[in-house]
Parts: sequence; C-alpha cells; structure tokens
Amino acid sequence: MTREYGISDENGNNYFLDYFIRTQNERYAVEENGLNFHHPQIIGEEKYRKQLNKQNTCVLWGIKLFRFSKEDCAFQNRIEDDIKQYFGKDTTAFVDDGLKIDRKVELYEHQTISLQEIQKRRMAGIKAFLIVLPTASGKSRIVEEDLREFAKEKPGFRG
Repeated sequence: MTREYGISDENGNNYFLDYFIRTQNERYAVEENGLNFHHPQIIGEEKYRKQLNKQNTCVLWGIKLFRFSKEDCAFQNRIEDDIKQYFGKDTTAFVDDGLKIDRKVELYEHQTISLQEIQKRRMAGIKAFLIVLPTASGKSRIVEEDLREFAKEKPGFRG
C-alpha cells in the first residue's frame, strides 16, 4: 500500500490518492472522506469538481476507487470488515512496491512547535500526548513526523 499516491489526468492535472493498493490483477484507491474536505457546500464548486475529476481519472486508468467516511475509519473493526469485504481476506496477491515515497512537505510553524514540544516532553518521560488544534491544521502530519523521528531512535520499531 502506498500513501499519497500521485496520478495525472489527460490534461496534466495532478491528484493524490489517500491510499493506493496493487494486487496481481487489480489496482485500488482508497479515499478517506471527511465532510470538511469533500462536502460540496463546504469546499465549494471548484474543489468539488476536482474531486470528481480525480475519481473519473481513477476510472480512466482502471483503478477501482473506494470511499470511506472519516467516521467509518475511526472504528478499526468496522473498517477492517469493510476492507475485507471489498478486497478479500487473502492478501497474498497484494504487490509490495518496495520503496514507499511520501510527498515531501515543509511543516508549518505551529506544527514544528508542536513536534518539538512532544519530543521535549518525551525526553522528560511523558509517553502520552494530546494535540489540540483546529480542524485541517495538520495534526496527522505532526503525528507522522513524530513517529518517523521516534522510529529513528528505536531500532526494530516499524512506524
């Protein structure tokens, strides 16, 4: 599985799929839909049209696109059952692409400050953290970066 997998449409517009999965016979995309990022009345007509173009580009390239709500993804057992229903329980046909490349991003100042604070507190022996920021401020990216740094310090840890 590859996160933030890039695809382009016939006009050269670039889109990033939340997750991309290849099997020996199929290609799948998984999109995690939150209302703030996908509802047409919230994101506006232009961004909504881009979402539709991304979905149509998947169809054009033979990629089966599955959409799950952010709320569905919050319940691990439920989302696992849904994924097994659509992709099957046997994962032996899944293809490991080897090198996984994340889209390079530069952290915003508030993300850098939060990350530094987590690392400082971890060094002081604190092991649990709560990140409180507004919606769409990049909390997930802070956690991803923290896990990446934590993994460097802990041999054998796979984040």
